[in-house]
Amino acid sequence: MVRQEVFAGAREQIRDLTVLVHRIDLRRILLDRNLHAVLALAHLALAVAFTMAMGETIGPFAGAGLCLSAAAVALLLMLRAAESPAPLTRPAHPQPRTAQPQASSVRAADTLTIDGARREVSGLLALMSHELRTPLNAILGNAEAIRHEILGPVGAPRYRDSAIHILEGGQNLLRATEDMLTLTGAVAAAAFAPHQPVDLESSVRDVLRQAAPEAKTKGVSLSWQSGTDRAVLSEETALRHAIARIIDGALVTADPGASIHVELTPCAGAIELMVTLTHGDAEVGASAAGRVDCGADRGPAALQIAVARTLVTLLGTHLHTAHGIDGRWRAILELPAAPTH
Repeated sequence: MVRQEVFAGAREQIRDLTVLVHRIDLRRILLDRNLHAVLALAHLALAVAFTMAMGETIGPFAGAGLCLSAAAVALLLMLRAAESPAPLTRPAHPQPRTAQPQASSVRAADTLTIDGARREVSGLLALMSHELRTPLNAILGNAEAIRHEILGPVGAPRYRDSAIHILEGGQNLLRATEDMLTLTGAVAAAAFAPHQPVDLESSVRDVLRQAAPEAKTKGVSLSWQSGTDRAVLSEETALRHAIARIIDGALVTADPGASIHVELTPCAGAIELMVTLTHGDAEVGASAAGRVDCGADRGPAALQIAVARTLVTLLGTHLHTAHGIDGRWRAILELPAAPTH
């Protein structure tokens, strides 16, 4: 009964929030590229959810889940204008003076980007839904076991496992909340901010530096090399977040003794970024990577790659992942090189 009341209240609040945001002229906000208004809308949704979490009807864990649901609503609304007859256009990328693309080609490219982004966001939200339900079910299930003393009187040693499950579920929810908050800003930047020259080497170094503590704990080595110092044309915040999610996804499936190597290679008018994961135990690694690539894995690794793929699509390019016959997992991203002056 308690669980039904919690989720009934959550559904009502989400419905009211959806009605509220549909009254706002979102299409005009998006066409004007008013990022402050878009982010304010997302923050409004999150503020409503956190306020509910402090109330008497909705508990803190259900409030955390509602917070993520509200943020997901805001993300979907940011792409809603793409479904209207008037096309949602992106700011034109800086082009060399000698290359003036036709307007029809630019519009076609923008339409493909938006269609691809809608598909990627749909898949991402499906994975997010799974990542939310799993820890919420663990928290509520173990809390009910303690409340009704299913395993015996409260204080029995067996309840220690229930406490551990509740703690792990809460940590997973917190991590998913932080990912959604970061992703909200990154999606807005990737979809609407103008592309500028980005120092790709610097971005890779920063991402690997941030991942170093977790890699050290898992016994995974990190390395990188570059065959060029040329900048790429992209949006820095979204690109860095996408690279970080690729590295995080590789770390999730990496076993002790594994290595993650990032290589930057120049090609015709572009820079190729390739992340290679070499497993310490080839059999275990091959099984994990294969599940992620075929879509059978709906766990944290698949979620990280889905986030990266969504951002990369919004940036106007593609992320290719594959498990090679040599037993290594690779993620390859091609980025347009910035014009040289």
